[in-house]
Amino acid sequence: MHKLFTRFIALSLLCGAVLVGWSVPPRAELPLLPGIQEILDKGKLVVAVLNEERPPVFFTDKDGKLTGLDVDLAKAIARRLKVQLEFDRSAESYDEVIALVATGKADLGISYLSRTPARARSVLFTRPYVTEYFTLLINRRATLQFGQVCPSLAQLLRESELAGQVGVRSGSAIVARLREVEPDAQPREFQSNDDLIEAVRVGEVAISIQSELSAGRYLHENPAARIHLRYCRIPGRPDDVAIAVRPGQYDLLNWLNVYLADYEIHFDAAELVGHKGKWAF
Repeated sequence: MHKLFTRFIALSLLCGAVLVGWSVPPRAELPLLPGIQEILDKGKLVVAVLNEERPPVFFTDKDGKLTGLDVDLAKAIARRLKVQLEFDRSAESYDEVIALVATGKADLGISYLSRTPARARSVLFTRPYVTEYFTLLINRRATLQFGQVCPSLAQLLRESELAGQVGVRSGSAIVARLREVEPDAQPREFQSNDDLIEAVRVGEVAISIQSELSAGRYLHENPAARIHLRYCRIPGRPDDVAIAVRPGQYDLLNWLNVYLADYEIHFDAAELVGHKGKWAF
């Protein structure tokens, strides 16, 4: 009986304390990692994006606003870090995007960047948020080689008849991949994806090598082009698209990897080709 009475008194005192406003003190804020604190103290996140129109990943809409997958992803990251977002569009090539991040002029490069060993010597890379493959567009009139089989890069480079007849985007990851296979490879280089695909369409080159997204989107918008162009996906390892992170910013890299994984942000090229509208993250 005595124990029951004691418990009753204790419970009554507790209830009374709650009624008069007694409460548990709030939990202390956890300290932030130094790299995250640095971004918060600066109050903004600078993101490098190539100065080019490349729908659906980055382009200017009819209202003159920058939009697309990469743009919406950058906005979501800045929003979750609770900082302002600033885009740096001074880069005229993908390698210049990497250079902006490598020199600390930008915190991140979110510009449909292929994650390559060469670039990883200058910047950090997150886990991929897009995985695709390199593809060929083959002008049916210029060459009948390979039949219905899609050749590997090594097979392409072994064909002496194709010397000077293989086109690529200048400064792209494809150039580096070709030179991994053959250090002396000399593909014809074009300044933009549009120039490259137009060159293979008119027969200026017999074969173009480009990303799965570039070829897929062109054929999606120009279905009649399949009469003259054969599309195939190059066998072998995929091309991973990732966020470039400023050197030394391992804390931000860690946070980004957790964010990408937690929200399951990962696409293949087919999901991007026909996409319209905003991306929800």
